[in-house]
Amino acid sequence: MKTLRLLQNMVYEGIKLQHLNFDNYILSKSEVKRDILFKYWNDKGQDAKPIYHYLGLDKDKDSIEILKYIIEYNGGLQKYHSKIKSLLLTGEPVIIDTGGYTIEYLLTEIKFLDSFEDARINPVGYDIDGLINGDTSSVTLFITGEEYNLGELQTAHNNSHFIGMEEHDVEELMYEIGDVIRLYYDDITEMYGAINDSADWNIIDGTTFKGKNIPKTKGDF
Repeated sequence: MKTLRLLQNMVYEGIKLQHLNFDNYILSKSEVKRDILFKYWNDKGQDAKPIYHYLGLDKDKDSIEILKYIIEYNGGLQKYHSKIKSLLLTGEPVIIDTGGYTIEYLLTEIKFLDSFEDARINPVGYDIDGLINGDTSSVTLFITGEEYNLGELQTAHNNSHFIGMEEHDVEELMYEIGDVIRLYYDDITEMYGAINDSADWNIIDGTTFKGKNIPKTKGDF
């Protein structure tokens, strides 16, 4: 109800609406949707609960139209990229704890895959690269409950010595690491219309990891 009242207040404050139906909360006209979204984000912040359904927008089917509003709100594609970078915290180690994995990851590089024209017809995609602290990162197997240090697992994998595990199981675990990291960052940027296409990683020892000096992204842009 609070969201609905906020939308109604926006209407009564002077937004010129056409084809407004309060029974179904459906609005038409691209300019009207944009104005309401911008006012809502100004008031609540861009990470507030989405209101796209009130505007007749489906977050999946209308993702490109929604992305257009998000990019425009952030001042164009270049500033939008800066916004995404600020969310991802390049140079700031994070702990990713999900699916049996505990990964200390340092994001070192973000590469956007889109141009301005691409963003008109496709979601914004990006690739990332980073480092894993092999001393503090681990995986716990669901079936056996055994925990393996990722640094030791990487060494065993490189030397074809699989520490009591089948080779294909070790290779599957190493493959899953990229998916775990990718989904972690996907969850952060998805609501802004940016999709993580791939996450590369390299496991290094803890001393080297802590000694890395990667420039940090700024919180403002």
